[in-house]
Amino acid sequence: MWDNIAASQDWISKQLPPLLNHSLSTILDNMLSAAAGHSAASHQEPDSQSRSNITRDGQTLDWGAVGLAHVHALSGACFAIGLRFAGTCNAAAEALLRQHLLQLLHAKRRAPGGPNEQSVAPVVAAAAAAAAAGPGGVGVAMSPAAASIGKLDKQAIENSICTVLLSLSLVMAGSGHLPTFRLIQALSRRSAGPLRATSTDGQTAGGIAALLSGPGIGTGNLNYGNHLAVSLAAGLLFLSAGRSSISTSNESIAALLIALYPVWPNSPTDHRCHLQAFRHLYVLAAEPRCLQAVDVHSRRHVVVPLEVAADKQGLCGPPIRDKSPAAAAADPSPPPQQQQGVQGLMIGI
Repeated sequence: MWDNIAASQDWISKQLPPLLNHSLSTILDNMLSAAAGHSAASHQEPDSQSRSNITRDGQTLDWGAVGLAHVHALSGACFAIGLRFAGTCNAAAEALLRQHLLQLLHAKRRAPGGPNEQSVAPVVAAAAAAAAAGPGGVGVAMSPAAASIGKLDKQAIENSICTVLLSLSLVMAGSGHLPTFRLIQALSRRSAGPLRATSTDGQTAGGIAALLSGPGIGTGNLNYGNHLAVSLAAGLLFLSAGRSSISTSNESIAALLIALYPVWPNSPTDHRCHLQAFRHLYVLAAEPRCLQAVDVHSRRHVVVPLEVAADKQGLCGPPIRDKSPAAAAADPSPPPQQQQGVQGLMIGI
């Protein structure tokens, strides 16, 4: 099963049952149209209901529940890809995870149920009042997402965004991959006000800013756990300042699964579903991947005429042919172009 995990859309589609195997945009279209049709049901004929909302046994399909299950299954498949290709800088995995991350960001714009929306605020206020009026006058704080339990909303999509972002950082761990860093940087700045946007391609810094600057994306749907996940992603991307990466041994994968368990807390003291101390277990999966020349007698780092040629087929960035400073000084040929965001060549030893 582990070896069968592939960085392809076809593999992800095979993990979804037929009921969930729809595009997220289609699910949102059906969910929003069903909500609009429900509000105007008294003015419609029975035959005017969309056929896409009817199952084979004649029951009405709950697209809100389908959408919630879809994003959870999708993020779980992306998490499996992130664990399978952790520390490999695999180009196919990076492109696939980035594509799904941008799709989730687009979907969050359209999803209902944000904590600042009028459809949710009265329910949260009523629940808080009921909890305060309980025995002893002491109630339990209720999350805004609880107003739409079992339905797809902005908070559910934001949690999936965090999971896919961590999966992307796992693949590019220790590389300092510049496009991934720009995405993490833009996501972490959502609490700093509107971002400056110059393009909409989702690749450059301006394109990411344009994607995040619209309604439904900002701070109204973020909590402590979401910021925690983004910070974890940044730490994995620059693991040991680029001198280490992630191992894929059985013990390392188990430690990563515990450390990056995709249930995010609401506050620093929230340990209900996952003990936050376990987030530090990612260090058990880190392994050094930095080639250093050391003198056998003095045990000091030395400069030697060392040349390393690496086959980067299937990895992010162009092929790298790296030389030591001494060899580079003796060779007048121009230095090779290296992948942006990567310092030197990391070799597993």
